[in-house]
Amino acid sequence: MGITVPKAPVIYCDNIGATYLCANPVFHSRMKHIALDYHFIRNQIQAGMLRVSHVSTKDQLADAPTKPLPRLQLQQACSKIGVTRAPPS
Repeated sequence: MGITVPKAPVIYCDNIGATYLCANPVFHSRMKHIALDYHFIRNQIQAGMLRVSHVSTKDQLADAPTKPLPRLQLQQACSKIGVTRAPPS
């Protein structure tokens, strides 16, 4: 895309196993099924173009629109990502 950024963007992941797989350049026989997009991400990490960091499941903001959450956790996540109730029309 031709966009330059001052430092490598961070992808926050709540799956510890996926975080370790991204950082470990060694392939195991159990990893043959992994798709091309995973290999693309791994190459970007190795090139220093991207970082993957672990985040606790309770702090994963991406869960708000994708998973059923308890009301309080949903409200907190929506507040953090800037989702508000639409005014009545």
